[in-house]
Amino acid sequence: MYLIFFFTVLLLAFSPGPNVVLMIDNGLKYHIKYAIFAVFGTVTALFIYAIFSIFCIQGIFNISKNFYNILKVLGTLYLVYLGLKNIFYKHGFKIKEENVYIPPKRKKLFAEAFFCCITNPKILFVYIALMPNYIVSEKNVLIQNLVLAMIQISTVSLAMITYIIIARKASHLFKNKIKYVSYISGMVMIFLAASIFLNN
Repeated sequence: MYLIFFFTVLLLAFSPGPNVVLMIDNGLKYHIKYAIFAVFGTVTALFIYAIFSIFCIQGIFNISKNFYNILKVLGTLYLVYLGLKNIFYKHGFKIKEENVYIPPKRKKLFAEAFFCCITNPKILFVYIALMPNYIVSEKNVLIQNLVLAMIQISTVSLAMITYIIIARKASHLFKNKIKYVSYISGMVMIFLAASIFLNN
């Protein structure tokens, strides 16, 4: 069951989504040592989801039937914000007068990825709809939840790092076309926002 779950979440992790677009965008713009902080942001959000799913997220749904819809609206608005930010993006680095590059702020990359993931309602699908199908009631449910959560977080981390590395390797091809890359990624994020909002 764990092996089947691994391949299922692996496919989901590598499928196009808001965080994938964000990782590719960061990989094209920034060095890996900076872009990797976006992965940390995503992983932190997933840990929070894992803890909530194990202990209290079902209770939240019982209390508020609109919890999913609220999360969907917040995720949509944040993706639109990131999309517009990319569309009007000017340069991957700020340059001082003496032509010294100022690297991006790690906290900013972390926060962007964190909020992009924590407001993504599709993550709820994994923890609320998908994960319970791989739990055997006769065994320790808590331990099974923890193992499944660690598998999911590990596969997402692998996918995000892979996309960053691929984007970084390809960045030289887009060296003089970053503004177009930012524009396209911004449009994709807005499209994803629309698809999430319209998807029931």
